[in-house]
Amino acid sequence: MVSMNRTRALWLLSSIFFILAFLHPLTEILIFPAFLLLLRALTQSTSAIQVMRHSLMLGTIKGLGVLLWIWNIYPLSWLTDHSAMLQIATMTVYWLTAALTLALGTTVAITCVYLCHKHLKKGLYTLPFLWLAGELIGALLYSVLTLGPGSSIQMHFSYGFVGYTIANFPLLNSIATFGGVYTLTLLVATLALLIHVYTKQEKMVKKITTFNCVTTLVTCVILFTAVHHYTREIPVHNLSVIAVSTNIDKTFMPGENNHAARRTVAYEATTQALTLSPDVIILPEDLRMLQGFTSLEEIFELLGDTLLIDSARTNIEQGVISRAYIFNPDEQTAYALDKNYLVPHGEYMPYLHNALLRPFLSSSTALQLAEDLAYTTGKPNKYTNFPDDTPVILSCMESAWPGALYKRTRDHTPPFVAHTISHSWFHKPTILWHQQDRMLQAQALWSNTTIITAPNMAPQKVYRPSGSIEQGKPIAETTYWALHVVKI
Repeated sequence: MVSMNRTRALWLLSSIFFILAFLHPLTEILIFPAFLLLLRALTQSTSAIQVMRHSLMLGTIKGLGVLLWIWNIYPLSWLTDHSAMLQIATMTVYWLTAALTLALGTTVAITCVYLCHKHLKKGLYTLPFLWLAGELIGALLYSVLTLGPGSSIQMHFSYGFVGYTIANFPLLNSIATFGGVYTLTLLVATLALLIHVYTKQEKMVKKITTFNCVTTLVTCVILFTAVHHYTREIPVHNLSVIAVSTNIDKTFMPGENNHAARRTVAYEATTQALTLSPDVIILPEDLRMLQGFTSLEEIFELLGDTLLIDSARTNIEQGVISRAYIFNPDEQTAYALDKNYLVPHGEYMPYLHNALLRPFLSSSTALQLAEDLAYTTGKPNKYTNFPDDTPVILSCMESAWPGALYKRTRDHTPPFVAHTISHSWFHKPTILWHQQDRMLQAQALWSNTTIITAPNMAPQKVYRPSGSIEQGKPIAETTYWALHVVKI
């Protein structure tokens, strides 16, 4: 009984350390004790059923902690006509079901590691690959949970991937240049496993061959990727980019007045930015400045030689999409790029949650949701059809898709990536911002491209291919907008 209680305590303590590792930069190092406690609990467990039960608990607790930022949405802007109880119940259902789907992937991974440990001589060494597989299974199940008109079955949702916890660690993060968060996850799990094996109370002669071989291999991989990372060429384009950040929440002018007011803010910020003669201006997601003009000629007359990136809700034959536009003054044309990964509950309603929520909604709210949360995914973006110096667009939620940027820069080498964001639904989600920092660091490392954010209701930042993050400092600002100059 004492041994069983000790094992349960190890599982629970491991869960807590996993949570802490995702909440703040100073606690990221706790990912290693989290794994060490997990491995100790795993090796002390006596049955696969026990491991499944405890790993489901661990995965659920970890998922709940990683997704704590969901509560920064409260109060829900689209349920303000309903009681606080309904809003809290809605968020709780989403929070719990999302955490549980991620936990199922963790459960599969840990149970498989346990079975390998019991039946194979060196079964624990399967941990890194099975853990990564478990994270991908969790992402797959999350896409099933949030399936709706604006989504598909995929493995893009990477919140909680353990590799992000070392994306800011010098030397170790170099491995991201060969696979982003996927290789970072393999490295975290491998290092934790090696520490566990080394500290086990066994005679060195029993473990020296496998342990030393794996340690040597991992050391060589780290050194090789570090040399590659620190010696690879980072292109210099001599561009002056102005990223516009805005402060427009959901209470900023109701109804259609909101769109007109946003266009006014965008126009004021853009005209002020143009006085600095930048090469590029990036506007935050869905600012819709372009809708205030009647022709392309009118837009290019305003822009002169400056390239502009704007985005807007756009109606097409298949439905409503979020589309970015790059206004290229050299070609006197605009390139349209569609958002391919949408936000559940922000841009569309998942089928399951919509079915659960609809009986409790008033008819007016249901109609409003049907209109506002009606986005669908657009067509795949082919940057090879554009000039070589065309920036790549990464829209908001697409930062959580680990391979999004690599896919778009594989056959196209842009001068930079414009990451357009709007967090108007949120109320200063610091945990979310921290996690997205790590996601964008990993993507910048993998693609060898600078990422510049143009945010609404979020901090402006720049993510360099070196792995560093630069906090934006405004050179001009008002109540509703600020301008940030970035040199590429």
